[in-house]
Amino acid sequence: WGRELDSLIPKILKDGAYHSGHFLMIALESTEAVILLKNKNNWTEEGRIPLDSITNTARHYFDSISRAVMRPKTSVVLRLPAHHGLLKILEFPLASARDLRKILENQMGRVTPYQAHQVYFDYRLLDRDFAKDKLRVELIASPRDFVDATLAKLESWGIKPDFLDLGDSDEPTVHMINLSTRSNDGEQVRTRPWLNGLLGLSNVIL
Repeated sequence: WGRELDSLIPKILKDGAYHSGHFLMIALESTEAVILLKNKNNWTEEGRIPLDSITNTARHYFDSISRAVMRPKTSVVLRLPAHHGLLKILEFPLASARDLRKILENQMGRVTPYQAHQVYFDYRLLDRDFAKDKLRVELIASPRDFVDATLAKLESWGIKPDFLDLGDSDEPTVHMINLSTRSNDGEQVRTRPWLNGLLGLSNVIL
């Protein structure tokens, strides 16, 4: 049971990056990518790259920043404005837990404006109500076309985000999509859920 429990804990929590609080965030604004460093509980702005920058100029600028602040276990988070995705709280029967990703794929068109192949998505188990036979789940999703275009630009700058986050503030949440599961053709492969019962790291966004 212990080994199974360990396998459900996201890599970001096991490799020390979350516990050390060391994140490099690329927060996308209307005309700029803002580079923010979180070291434990402190945020510092390290720079801004105009989105229309020449590729080589942007790459050189990011390289100079990353050499100065990156550590071996620093996780890079791409933050998109909240309107580029959605967070939704859903309920399912308890028996759905084992096949929840497949169930979400099948029902994506019913619970969101998108079909499963049109989005990157992930989920967290929020709680289990055994008395009501209910499972509460938080779904995070963002349109694939926009995410892929953004990632292509950032990768041309030498930036490869590990996670995708949604929000309009500087503080990252654990409402993240694991981008390391993208295959070479951009498809998202199966991942483990974020487990709120194990993490207890953030407030639920309703």
